[in-house]
Amino acid sequence: MPPADPNPEPPKLDDYHKWEMQTVIERINSFENMRFQMASFFVTFNITGVGITLTTRILVPLFLSILFFLILIIMDFRVRRTLIFYYYRGLMLQKRFAPGDNETFLKILPNSMVRRVRRISEEVDMGQRYRRLRRLAYLPPSTLGFWSPLVGLIFELALGLVLWRVVGWPVF
Repeated sequence: MPPADPNPEPPKLDDYHKWEMQTVIERINSFENMRFQMASFFVTFNITGVGITLTTRILVPLFLSILFFLILIIMDFRVRRTLIFYYYRGLMLQKRFAPGDNETFLKILPNSMVRRVRRISEEVDMGQRYRRLRRLAYLPPSTLGFWSPLVGLIFELALGLVLWRVVGWPVF
């Protein structure tokens, strides 16, 4: 019996996996870009609403801005949930086709979610991996899509209540 090759070559990348790897990376970039664009849009809308409120002294635009921050939080949560599974699939493909390369895209991406998904992907039990991936979608929220809008939302809600109750500005 011949001795086992100490450095076995990774499997060759067939057309399907080549297409899948390209698609996964493109979608990760698209979703990250979409998260940034959503945050930019909703923050711009929010600042405009605050400006209109302070100019007209009517609180409806401020409360609409608060509502839009809630929408941003919900949308970012849904996008992040989808991203987790793209990160996972990308890491699995990179582990299969480039096992010794420590400089692949998802291994060097400076993202805390990727680090968490990487730790989960190293578990042996597939059922446990999927359970942890599903739970990960509900765990640590992101700064861009959760904490920043939440702080802004609380500040604006407090401002609206003060302007309404203390200063006496009308809601409509």
